[in-house]
Amino acid sequence: ASVAVPLRRVRVSASRAGHGVWLLEAGAGDATLEARHFRTETNALDGARVDESDDGDAAATCTNCLFDNNERWGARVFEADGGAARATLGGVTARHNSAGGIDVREAEAGDARVALAKCVLAHNGGTNVDVLEQGDGDLAVTLTRTLSAGSERAYGVDVDEYGAGSADVTLANCDVRGNAWHGVNADEADVGDLRLALHDSVVSHNGGAPLSSPFDGVDADETGAGDLVVAVSNVRAEHNANNGIDVDEDEAVAADGTTGGDLLLSVRKLTVRGGAIALSAQEYGVGDLRADVASVLAEAVAVGMRIVEAAGGNVHARLKDAHVADAGVTCVGVAEAGAGDAEVIVEDSSAVRCGALGSNATLDVGFGVREEDAGSLTATFVDVTAQANKQAGVRAFEFGAGDLALDVRSATLDKNGAQGLHAVERHAGTLTLTAANTKANGNAAAHGFALVESDDGDLEAQFDGVRANGNGEHGIAALESDDGDVRVAFRHAHSSAARANGGVALRVSESDDGTPYVNGVCNLHAEESGNAGGDIWIQDAFLTN
Repeated sequence: ASVAVPLRRVRVSASRAGHGVWLLEAGAGDATLEARHFRTETNALDGARVDESDDGDAAATCTNCLFDNNERWGARVFEADGGAARATLGGVTARHNSAGGIDVREAEAGDARVALAKCVLAHNGGTNVDVLEQGDGDLAVTLTRTLSAGSERAYGVDVDEYGAGSADVTLANCDVRGNAWHGVNADEADVGDLRLALHDSVVSHNGGAPLSSPFDGVDADETGAGDLVVAVSNVRAEHNANNGIDVDEDEAVAADGTTGGDLLLSVRKLTVRGGAIALSAQEYGVGDLRADVASVLAEAVAVGMRIVEAAGGNVHARLKDAHVADAGVTCVGVAEAGAGDAEVIVEDSSAVRCGALGSNATLDVGFGVREEDAGSLTATFVDVTAQANKQAGVRAFEFGAGDLALDVRSATLDKNGAQGLHAVERHAGTLTLTAANTKANGNAAAHGFALVESDDGDLEAQFDGVRANGNGEHGIAALESDDGDVRVAFRHAHSSAARANGGVALRVSESDDGTPYVNGVCNLHAEESGNAGGDIWIQDAFLTN
């Protein structure tokens, strides 16, 4: 048989040795607590507890209830066998409970379903909302118009799916702030997927627990073979101790031998101030990483955005209307560290005054893109601004056997500490640059445009309407130091200029068996323009036009 207990306008308090209310169903039936205008407080254990230890379901439906100042949890729902665990809470307050606010656990094959609306979970000793599914069932957690604040020793919201099922976590119109560890923590550790959605919410001032490593505003990890899917829209993640939003898809082998899983990230309107990294997305396994990021503002962080595919998968990252200012180290970094390819598109975005706290010439840049293995890197920058960064405005490195292709249009790469644009291909691949209507002026310590191909591949660059004036070294430098050829072309009459640079206006060099080719050099304004090293320095080149 099942047991169902309705409580209406009941107050239970000061149990000296037990729970305020305890429902236990030990057979195949269900255990259900239905409470309205119910208060349970100052009890020695949990305020209210529902246990089902066989195939039945454990459920709690609470409306306008108070769980206050209990020695353990405010309310717990525990299903220990094949049934489901369900908690539906509306207008509930759980505060000052020593172990935590609300705890829902499903330990076997059943599902766990938790829905909170218009709830207040505040100043509990442990996690405010803790949901755990350990069996093969699925897990779904939805928080709407809910405050989770001031957890003294743990998370604001903690959702864990450790079995074969998937986990769906949604927060809408929520405020998660001032918790000791992560504001929102979501983990999926087996073959299922983890889907996390954050809408119209604030996640702030989390992770400041003393004597602990700094924690994030939002942290999501998929450590099994499933996918990690994250959607963020209209979210503020401000002044968290570590990262604003941190999502990781970690390669693992599930119990059934399945491997792999992709990381899919969608961001629409995210504001981050303070902390370490505004937005971090990393894929460590054989799966792909796809990031579609739009309308991001990050200020006074250490790193603006970090998007990394660390193993054999591909990375596709599109950033639009992303703006980072005063990042201590890097504005935006996108890297592919395995055998896959990387495609990066950056539009209508800016990186300003980044790298002031850094000490790494590779990292302290505005926009940095890297491919470190056999794959190729393709990067497009349109209508971007990279100014006053400690090192380069835009830096692109291809360290493996693949190619590096850059397309830069209508960009402003001015007043950076090193190069305006720095592109390096260090292996057998080809380095290709197309630059149009782009300025790289006043970069203090290096070239406006610096292109380096240091192995067997070719270097090809086409300029149309570029400006490279007043840089500390050369205006434009194209250097190939191994067997490949160098081809540099300037399109449209008198459309480009390189004046008043510390070196020469244009340097083209091939220092091994290849040959430099320069076309349209007459379209570059360099004559009598005050370049300290002279106008043009070309070694053994074939010149046309």
